[in-house]
Amino acid sequence: QRNKKSSILIAALLGVLSPLGSYVAIPLCAALFTLGTPLPVIMAFLVSTPLINPNLFFLTAGAFGLELAILRVISALVLGIVTGYSARLLIQNNIIATIRTKQQDKYSSANMTKKGENSILRIFVIDLYRMTKYISKYFFIAIILAALIKIFFPTKILTNLFRDNSFLVILLSTSAGVPFYVCGGAAIPVIQELASLGMSKGSVLAFFISGPATKISNLVLMQSAFSSRVFSLYLAVSMVGAFIIGLI
Repeated sequence: QRNKKSSILIAALLGVLSPLGSYVAIPLCAALFTLGTPLPVIMAFLVSTPLINPNLFFLTAGAFGLELAILRVISALVLGIVTGYSARLLIQNNIIATIRTKQQDKYSSANMTKKGENSILRIFVIDLYRMTKYISKYFFIAIILAALIKIFFPTKILTNLFRDNSFLVILLSTSAGVPFYVCGGAAIPVIQELASLGMSKGSVLAFFISGPATKISNLVLMQSAFSSRVFSLYLAVSMVGAFIIGLI
């Protein structure tokens, strides 16, 4: 709260360093929002954290070389910062509201304290149970959707689609991240195979940006935890950013 501008930069950096999976990061950020953490700071973290983490950095470096691993880090930082400052600008122009959703208010510890439940441990346990129950419903739906996509769109289809090295392939790579990306570690061997068939580094990078940010589980959780305008900002920056960085 003290310095919201520099907090956006710090949040984007923490997102890169954080080992948390999105299934933890998204509910965590929703909870932090109820405690008064500025939305631009939260958005900077939410966009940067799924794109890279220390584990993915070393896996990427091992499979594709240090250059691409560093590019993933830079991309995550840039998009996190862009999202944070975009959110700040949209809030200043009253396009995005900073009010909490009804669901977040329901799980707010402060709201529960007003009701006379003053025990910190009791508040924590009830809060944890209710948020877990709410999020798990969407998480399991996401797992089922991701499994169906993996069954009906096998790796062979990806190989045929991304064999060429062209402008269109980068666009396809960006779009393919939404249905085909399931897990960071599992995606690397698939994309490594495509790279050996001639997939450009730009296309690889576009997939590695759009995939983690817009995989089905993330989209379902984001939609459930935040307003539609916040969700739209998250989706727009992730997709457009992936395409532009891939082209660059």
